[in-house]
Amino acid sequence: MNEREFEDSEAEEDAISRRSCGHNTFTSGTSEPCETCVNEATSLAVSEALLDWNGGRAPMFGLSLPPRPEADSLIGSYWTWVHSLYPFIHQPSFEKRYLTIWDTQSVPSRGNSSQMLGCYDAISDRLFCCLLNAVLALGTLFSPEVDDLQRESVSRSFYERSKSVLDFDMLAQGSLPLVQTLLLMGQFLQLTDMASSCWNMVGLAIRVAQRLGLHRGRQEDEEEGAQQPADQLEIEMRRRAWTGCVCLDRSDLSLAYGRPLMIHFAMGQGMLPIPSQIDDEFLTRLPNAPGSQPDHILSKIECYARSIWLYQILALVLIKVYGSSGAENKDHVGFDLAHIVGPDSWKHQTIQDASLQVILKFDGLLTAERTEYANHLLVHTDGQKSVPDNTPNLERKLMFQRQAVVLEARYLE
Repeated sequence: MNEREFEDSEAEEDAISRRSCGHNTFTSGTSEPCETCVNEATSLAVSEALLDWNGGRAPMFGLSLPPRPEADSLIGSYWTWVHSLYPFIHQPSFEKRYLTIWDTQSVPSRGNSSQMLGCYDAISDRLFCCLLNAVLALGTLFSPEVDDLQRESVSRSFYERSKSVLDFDMLAQGSLPLVQTLLLMGQFLQLTDMASSCWNMVGLAIRVAQRLGLHRGRQEDEEEGAQQPADQLEIEMRRRAWTGCVCLDRSDLSLAYGRPLMIHFAMGQGMLPIPSQIDDEFLTRLPNAPGSQPDHILSKIECYARSIWLYQILALVLIKVYGSSGAENKDHVGFDLAHIVGPDSWKHQTIQDASLQVILKFDGLLTAERTEYANHLLVHTDGQKSVPDNTPNLERKLMFQRQAVVLEARYLE
C-alpha cells in the first residue's frame, strides 16, 4: 500500500468511526463522552456486533456470519414477522441445517434415509448460504433489536451477500430451495421499494418454478409418470412455493407497481394447488404416513391459504377493471367468475350495466370469501375474543391477532 492509499484508508476509517455528534467512537477513556455518544453506544450495540462479523463462525465462501446470539435473534425475527405471513420455507428443516454451521458434530444426513432427511440437508453449501443470508436480510428489517439508523445498511449487506453467492449454474439446474430463496430475495426487494429489481427477481423465481413443474402440481406429474411418488413435506412445500410466486405476482408487483401479470390468471386458477392448513412441525416424509393438524391447535398456515384466494380475486380485478377491454376479456372474466361462484350466478344478472355488474360481482366474491374465515382470523371491534383462551402461549396469540389485521387489510385493498 503506497502513502496515498494509506492516507485514504486512514481517512475512511476515521469517517466510519465517528458518531453522529462528530466524536470518535474510539475516544480514549480520558475524554468525557457526550449524551449522544452514550445513547448511540447503547442503541447500536446489536448493529455494531452484526457489522463486525470477524468474530463469527468460519466464513462460508468468504462470507462470515454474525456472532451466534445476533444471528439467532435475526432468524427468530424472520419466523415471527415474515414466516407467519409468508411460509415459503420449512422451519424445522432450515433450523436443522442452520445448527450444523455452529455445531460441527451435527452434520445433516445426506444418505438415502428419507425419514431423516430435511428439505435443505442435501442442497449445496452455496445455495444454503444464499438462503440463509436472505433470511437474515428479512429478519433484520423487522428486528426490534437492530437500531433504525443501521437497519437498512445491515439488511442490505445480508442481501448483497446472498446475491453474490447466487450464480447462473444454480439457475440452470433449478431446485425447490432455489425457488424459495428467490422468493425471499424478491420479498426483500419489494419491502425496500426496489421495483425493477423485485420484478426481475420474482420473474426468475417464476421461471425456475415453471421449469420444475410447480405450476402443474405434483399429483399431475405422478399421473403422467414423470416423477416418483413424493412425500407430504415435498408436496406441501411445492404448493407453498408456487402459490408464493402467484401471490407476489398479483399483489406486490401487478397491483403495487402497475406491471402486467407474469402468471396468467387461467394458469393460476386452473392449476393452483392450495397448501394444506398444516403447520411445519406436523408435516412428514416417507415412509411415514401423512401428518395432520391437531384439532386443538390452530394452524398458522390458514392465514396464508386465505390470502391466496384474495390474490386470485385481485387478479380478476386487475384483468377486468384495469386491463384491456373487449369481448375476449369479458368472456374470460365471465368464465372465471362462473368457475369460482357457479355458472348460474353470472348468467342471471339483472343489472344491465356490465361494469357495475362486474364491480358488484367482485364485491360479492370478497364478501363470500370473508364469511369463510375462522374466528381467529377476524378483526373484532365489539370486544369479542378472536383467539381462544386455550391457545398455548402469548406469542402465538399475538401472531394470530397480527394475521387477522393483515388479512383484513388485504381484504380492504
